[in-house]
Amino acid sequence: MAPHWPDSTFGADELMKLKQGAVNAVDHGAPMTRILFVSPTVQRKIFMKITTLMFAVSLAASGAPSGAQDTAADHSAHHPSVAAAAAATDTTDAEVRKVDKESKTLVLKHGEIKNLDMPDHVTVFQVKDPRMLDTVKTGDKVKFKAEKLGGAYTVTFIERAK
Repeated sequence: MAPHWPDSTFGADELMKLKQGAVNAVDHGAPMTRILFVSPTVQRKIFMKITTLMFAVSLAASGAPSGAQDTAADHSAHHPSVAAAAAATDTTDAEVRKVDKESKTLVLKHGEIKNLDMPDHVTVFQVKDPRMLDTVKTGDKVKFKAEKLGGAYTVTFIERAK
């Protein structure tokens, strides 16, 4: 009669009980082959748990960062040419609806702004540098970049579309 292979995943307590039971049985003269005979499926599960645990412990001990890079600037520090190419292509097309130099804002009818997860519509933006307002006028087609700075949507780059 073929042995029945349990397919359940063993937790730490179950593994300790199996180990202790095997040690006790061997201490009393029982042959090991009759005490602990585990299916290949269960062996793989045990191996994967132990391997995962050892990997996590070694990763934590190595001081490796636990998450992704905090900002795009941190990441681009080791990929400057890639970062420069990305910076050139992540502009958004827009039409200037209003330039308000007094409140230092721009009203833009724009396409989707991917880095802000913003769909296309009309938005009032702060400007990072008030001199940007001198480079555009109502009705201009522009390319721009925006970020959320200090809780406000802010244009960080703008140029007339060619």
